[in-house]
Amino acid sequence: MKRAIHIVRRALLAGVLLLILWGEAAGSRAALAAGMTTGGSDIPVQAVAQGKKYRIYVVKRGDTLSKIARRFGVSVKTLVRINRLKNPNLIFVGQRLRIPAGAQPVARPTPAPTPTVSPTLPWTPPDQAIELFSPVADALYHSPIEVIGYSRTSEGVIQARLLDEEGLVLAERTARGGSERFDFFHTYLRFVIDREQPAMLEVFERSPADGSVDELVRVPLTLVPGQRFVDVNLPRVGADVCETITVEGYSETFEGVVVVVLQDRKGEAMELAIAMGGAGGFYEPFQATLAFAAEEPRALLVGAYEESPRDGRSIDFTRVPIGYRPDRRACR
Repeated sequence: MKRAIHIVRRALLAGVLLLILWGEAAGSRAALAAGMTTGGSDIPVQAVAQGKKYRIYVVKRGDTLSKIARRFGVSVKTLVRINRLKNPNLIFVGQRLRIPAGAQPVARPTPAPTPTVSPTLPWTPPDQAIELFSPVADALYHSPIEVIGYSRTSEGVIQARLLDEEGLVLAERTARGGSERFDFFHTYLRFVIDREQPAMLEVFERSPADGSVDELVRVPLTLVPGQRFVDVNLPRVGADVCETITVEGYSETFEGVVVVVLQDRKGEAMELAIAMGGAGGFYEPFQATLAFAAEEPRALLVGAYEESPRDGRSIDFTRVPIGYRPDRRACR
């Protein structure tokens, strides 16, 4: 009798154990079918079946290969190799990339609330990380080229690089913009050439993780031998201006004429003036005033250039960002 009871108890225990194991296996299958999720992450990663080497990541708007690599703690070289990418700077929305199975998305810290930007501030954050004001696309430039813009990058550093028509570097320099917030950057690129030629200016951020190019801005230019003809000294980059806008500088142009222009942030002309500087090999000061009035603060660009007597193109066109404020107390 005791032996029979012992056999029944063992059978019941075995049945309970099988039910538990079956439930765990069903749960694992459901989780695998639903895809992998990571706490608080919105990274679209498909689940990895046991024994597979890779999972799949679907590229979203705003992604770069270096950003994806940082998210998963892998190198850009690894992603280039396993995905057989010919150009690491060229990926597209919806593209499916392999990610090593052992790589886990890095947990994102909860971001601090972004402070609301007051609508009265002249310079509000742009949609892109780097906004370039000078040089101007398709203009003619002597050395040095003045590079001016507005940026916010991970370490506040931007890189400006001038390439000739064959892609060789003619000049390269770094400048500092904003990191925690947007701020202006300003630098010069000096070059030496012996003939007029097309060129490309590139402004970008270097990835702190692997040195790859992020947030690339490209501007086509034409380079001309010799020293530049127009230098703008006032207003300063990022200056607040009230009432009349005074523009000062030095120049040596054809017949001494300098074109001075006031533009909105998109580059649309609002005011135009003609100033007289040096000519015939002599650099002389020029000055012009631009009348402007508005009820609200405005982000504006003040520019100066020589108009080519050959084809009317702008020569040495430099644009300086300023903040117009209708309240005089803001400029004290």
